[in-house]
Amino acid sequence: MAENNGSTQAKKTLLDMNASWALLVVYLAYLIGIFFVQRYFASTLTGLNGYAYIFVSMLVGVLVTFLVYNFGKILFARIAGYRIIHMRLIGVVAERRETKLAFRFDPAALLDIGLDFAPVDDNLDRNPTLIFIGGFVLEAVLLALGIGLFALLGSDTIAGTACLSAVLYGFVIPFYELMPFRQDYPNDMFNIIKTRRADDRQAYNMVAINELREFAGDDFLLPSFQDYDSFYKVQTLIYLYLHQLYENQLEEAVKTLGKIKYLLKDMPDDKKYVLDRENIYLRFLTGDTEGASSYFQKAKSDYRKQIRSPYYLSDFRVALIVCGFFTHDKELLDNLFKDYRKTLSKLPSSPRVEKEKNLFRQVYETIRKNDSNQYLPPLEDESKPA
Repeated sequence: MAENNGSTQAKKTLLDMNASWALLVVYLAYLIGIFFVQRYFASTLTGLNGYAYIFVSMLVGVLVTFLVYNFGKILFARIAGYRIIHMRLIGVVAERRETKLAFRFDPAALLDIGLDFAPVDDNLDRNPTLIFIGGFVLEAVLLALGIGLFALLGSDTIAGTACLSAVLYGFVIPFYELMPFRQDYPNDMFNIIKTRRADDRQAYNMVAINELREFAGDDFLLPSFQDYDSFYKVQTLIYLYLHQLYENQLEEAVKTLGKIKYLLKDMPDDKKYVLDRENIYLRFLTGDTEGASSYFQKAKSDYRKQIRSPYYLSDFRVALIVCGFFTHDKELLDNLFKDYRKTLSKLPSSPRVEKEKNLFRQVYETIRKNDSNQYLPPLEDESKPA
């Protein structure tokens, strides 16, 4: 791929578009279809009994399928040498912090279900394909069992139709995973397609390992691919950019940011905000505060929200620029510093953490210098308690 500094962007195709909303209609249509099929086979059940029968079938089917499908992924992940690092289940989010899983509730994840894995030994050459087919294997067993019980018990019995209905309702989960399109989160078929090549598998592993390292305070693994025009390889450019920023290699960092801009179509939607985040930071760093403010105002509303709501340690310095210099919001600043100190308290002292703390301090001092009347919480408590 020819090097590009970000003056243009690679052309999007249909497969680069997020198809989540369109496919949601497909999933709902599937469930409605199963509902009418079930009503046809159980037409003798009417009133409350009929609705209770449908509701229980759906609930049991989805729950059992979710457990079986994801058990298949976990089982095959262990065989392939991977472990869980992230789980989303109807609003409950679990994230691995070193040897433990930390749980939190995220209202934005109410409709999300998923598991993410990373190699247990930081081996970039591990093959994750088994993870993506593990759920399908156990789902095939479950589907065969449901059809077998339906045939054994008979289509004229409530128990028989319940068994078939349950597995068909639950099939909406593997149906979602079978779709080869881009959705809010990369599903199993999407991952199978996107990790066919060895370098894409390495990039997948690098992103997963660096996600763990983010919350352990460790230095990131850095990429050295021939090109970066794929879903996982473009994400590794974020770590390369941060490394160059920490090493004060600003010219190289700007070039890397340009590559990200050119390949933004390949970036997952929940990480595209990083381009805006770092452009705001670099403009502010060079004294172009008006340009930084304009860049923030022109960003998509979803990206502005992500910038104001830090998740990664590198998010906080730009959230400070927005809350402390652009919006002058005392409540947001108080919450920001509270979250910042809480995040630091969970991280060990490491070179990367210290560099981000220095960048945060630099932003803090610049704001005070340019706006001496601006309210800012004290910075003295930024380190974790002894």
